[in-house]
Amino acid sequence: MTTWRISEKNTPFSDVLEKLPTISHENDTAIYTRAALLGFVGGLRSLTPFAMLNRTSELDPAPTNTVEQILSSPVTRVVTDVLASGELVGDKLPQIPSRISTGPLLARIGLGALAGMRICHRYQRSLVLGAILGAVAAVAGSYAGYYARSALARITHLPNAALGLLEDGAAFGLGYIAVNDPEK
Repeated sequence: MTTWRISEKNTPFSDVLEKLPTISHENDTAIYTRAALLGFVGGLRSLTPFAMLNRTSELDPAPTNTVEQILSSPVTRVVTDVLASGELVGDKLPQIPSRISTGPLLARIGLGALAGMRICHRYQRSLVLGAILGAVAAVAGSYAGYYARSALARITHLPNAALGLLEDGAAFGLGYIAVNDPEK
């Protein structure tokens, strides 16, 4: 049997494995996939994950502190929805900077992390893991959306606004999948 030196004693490898963090519930993978999916959506449309989470807020646990009360308030939800709607319009404008330039990308990473945390909070899972998954997926979504849209523009010669609408549809569809509870 292989042993590993931990502290002052030799420990069998199987004991080391038992101490590693594990996925404790059979649906943890599904929840963490939702966190990543919301992050990806945030890479496409930075505020859409929050607008989608607002649509299913009845699934959220009751707020337990002031920050949660503010984030779950009707005013915050309305402001988030208005900003998300404005982003849908602004995305089609030529003067808006590229989502993969430093500032917009950093914002999408942060918002992707928050979206991942929020869905993990809803289902009482690791906020840190949700944030990491959301942030990494936001980078993937940002680059995937940018390069897919650029390639489609070259291939199809469709106007930027039309391609933006297709991307909006993808963001809404993926966001819907991420936030809706399949058991309801």
